[in-house]
Amino acid sequence: MRCVARQGLGDAARPTAPLSATTELPLDDALTEALTALRKHQLVDSAAAGTAYQAGLAHLDWYQGGEYLITDELGMPMHPQWYSDEFRRLLKRADLRRITLHDSRHTTLTLMEHAGVPISIVSKWAGHYDAAFTQRTYVHASSPDLHQGRRALARIHKIA
Repeated sequence: MRCVARQGLGDAARPTAPLSATTELPLDDALTEALTALRKHQLVDSAAAGTAYQAGLAHLDWYQGGEYLITDELGMPMHPQWYSDEFRRLLKRADLRRITLHDSRHTTLTLMEHAGVPISIVSKWAGHYDAAFTQRTYVHASSPDLHQGRRALARIHKIA
């Protein structure tokens, strides 16, 4: 299964994706199963709600059309702010320090790069037009990274 992520203008005020404005991402099996189960649940909700399903979409001033992944039992999409609010609630419940949902994007891309994923792939995954932008803006070196660099440099000096 692939996920199509819609992209707009990126942080650098340039297109973040090809002109199609979508990026197709391969999804792992566990996520594919979870999304398939969610979709089946939404179809059951739709059948149960009948004509009331998504009937209120025209009254949402923020709704921009299309399908939304997270909806209530009447097929109404969650307001975009809900995602940030829910993320904050989950962090609190897990007793983790407060970060923004966007901060988790930085973390994810940094972890991908640290796991050895080439920056060109990390950038494509993020929907960025330019891998250098991804490297500069989203991938961050931590103190352990700097120590790893020091150890590598020490090995190089021993060879020379």
